[in-house]
Amino acid sequence: MWCGKCKRSGSLCPVSFGLAWGIVIGLFMAGYAWIAWLSGYGTAVVDQYAVFYYGYEATFLGGIIGGFWGLVVGFLFGFFIALFYDLIACCCKAKCCKPSEGSDECCKPSDK
Repeated sequence: MWCGKCKRSGSLCPVSFGLAWGIVIGLFMAGYAWIAWLSGYGTAVVDQYAVFYYGYEATFLGGIIGGFWGLVVGFLFGFFIALFYDLIACCCKAKCCKPSEGSDECCKPSDK
């Protein structure tokens, strides 16, 4: 259910926010797998967590697979966070703010 008119200023774009999260999480997962592969530090964590949930190991190819899964999971996470943020922010703005007559702006700093 949409809660009325809402200006797009100050809202998050779900695609770009999701892509940003996906890139960051993908790089983290790939980097962690490669660090574990090269140094041996954290191999147990990669073996227990990554192999069980995402199916990759602490190898070069495993880092690429982990980076891909991080991109997918991070994108979905960021996309839905931005989507819900926009929906909640717009609903709160529509219910909490009372626009003045003939204006679709509300809650200006000068009105407070």
